[in-house]
Amino acid sequence: MTKPRQNSPQPDEPQQGGDDFESSLRALETLVEQLEGGQLSLADSLKHFEAGVKLARHCHSLLDTAQLTLTQLTDANDPDSEVPLQDVLNEPGSNETSS
Repeated sequence: MTKPRQNSPQPDEPQQGGDDFESSLRALETLVEQLEGGQLSLADSLKHFEAGVKLARHCHSLLDTAQLTLTQLTDANDPDSEVPLQDVLNEPGSNETSS
């Protein structure tokens, strides 16, 4: 007798993301695919939607934190700041191109 896979959530158990952005985004994408699949009951759809909203807010919070960190590190007017982002983008060998 084989045990059911522990990694895949049951339809009535929305998948939870991790603490990092990438795993939370993957979990959100999985929830969206399940909702779009149309195979969930109304109750399960509501559970998945609620979990998706929480994951979306968590991802947004992580992006806000990352943006704040980048702003603080690249503020050209702040003497305690690291190298301004524009200087990094203009360095030789940078993959970014100027428009």
